[in-house]
Amino acid sequence: MNEALKRIHMQVMWNRLIAVVEEQAQALLHTAFGAITREAGDLSAGVYDTGGRMLAQAVTGTPGHVNTMAAAVRHFLDRFPIATMRPGDVFVTNDPWFGTGHLFDFVMVTPVFRGEQPVGLFASTCHTPDVGGVGFSAEARSVYEEGICVPHLRLREQGAIDEKVFAIIMANSRNPIEARGDLLSLIACNDVGAARLADMMREFELDAIDELAAHILDTSREATREVIGRLPRGSFRTAMTLDGYESPIELRALRPAPVTARHVIGQMLPDLMFGALAQVLDGRVPAESAGSIWVLPMAGTRAQGTPFNVLNVGLGGTGARPGKDGLNTTAFPSGVGVVPVEITENESPLVFWIKEYLPDSGGAGEFRGGLGQRIEIGNSDPTSFTVGAGTFDRLRNPAAGRSGGRPGRHGAARLGSGAVLATKAVHTVPPGDRIVLELPGGGGVGDPARRTRSRIDADLAAGLVSADGAARDYDGGRTGAPEA
Repeated sequence: MNEALKRIHMQVMWNRLIAVVEEQAQALLHTAFGAITREAGDLSAGVYDTGGRMLAQAVTGTPGHVNTMAAAVRHFLDRFPIATMRPGDVFVTNDPWFGTGHLFDFVMVTPVFRGEQPVGLFASTCHTPDVGGVGFSAEARSVYEEGICVPHLRLREQGAIDEKVFAIIMANSRNPIEARGDLLSLIACNDVGAARLADMMREFELDAIDELAAHILDTSREATREVIGRLPRGSFRTAMTLDGYESPIELRALRPAPVTARHVIGQMLPDLMFGALAQVLDGRVPAESAGSIWVLPMAGTRAQGTPFNVLNVGLGGTGARPGKDGLNTTAFPSGVGVVPVEITENESPLVFWIKEYLPDSGGAGEFRGGLGQRIEIGNSDPTSFTVGAGTFDRLRNPAAGRSGGRPGRHGAARLGSGAVLATKAVHTVPPGDRIVLELPGGGGVGDPARRTRSRIDADLAAGLVSADGAARDYDGGRTGAPEA
């Protein structure tokens, strides 16, 4: 086989490997018990070589999970060398420092064999509804208060599940059925991936995937270096201010620091990197986005006395992109979707009275920032409920614009009765009251005076920009730039 044909052959197999892990992810998506996984796709799935190097990751899923999971498999191999693994084995942990960053995400690893020879590993992770402790909030003083931590364990040995591990996890969860179901779904999705990899290896007559692994890693490394090599040399710095908690945040995260709300920091980091890149890629970098997803952990007791514990999410807008407006109510860089309100209303007495775009929340610019949303939630029972605000950010520091674009609107949280919820505490919504959330918008790109009249008119017609907002930011559209 000549070199050109060999590279084509390798690319076909690489694409097939991506299809394999996408089917793995879809198996998890369709069997998970927790709504945040089943409905919002808060998961990841990937395949690795026997050295624990990630080779392919599913399109379905969230980058935060995938990127941390890229290193997680090697930690399993440090404790369970590949030579000690057997067909039918499965390994698990939710240790934040060796997994995905907080206790709610279990990482499941399954070795794959061709005969008795290990040829690779599959890993998957998803967010389980509850792992005990103080729940999904930023009020813990250490990780020990945040829930149960499961070290690296062998959960299934040559096909036999260790029910003792399940019993411990379920005994520490407020949602034990969902916790067990999600773990079984992780096992099942890895088994699906392993079966599809075996099919692929038979089809391509492969005894191992080592050569394919080398091609994937070498090609990826070369492409990355080639792009980086086109950037000018130099040191570039930028800064971003976050709302913080009781005091300014120092980024160390050493054990036993609390880690539940780790994505508040993590999802802001791409914008920080973009700020430095904007200095060398002028006009080719998006504006800042809302960043942190507002996770909405809500709990209470029904009128008849039974407790409920549900999770939903609120999404802000992304920053405008070079040549394009930002995306409305879209998670970035997470990739997580939303949990349909019908699901939360079915699992609890809560009612979503309002969930709509928030006009004028996207930063003005030649290209407008994406809109945030307004959410209003109440309780149909005459009882109070709590909402954890540990992930609410950009209440005071909105997403910045780029290249003359204006910042997006900052977020806001209050009770319907008027009290402002300005901290990241767990807030109580009294009986008969509602919580009102206004998610932040993304920043704009370019001088607002350059926005075309047709775009302004379209925004007004769609209700994305109000008449007052257009008058303030675009002089009512009268100064809109002519069509290109």
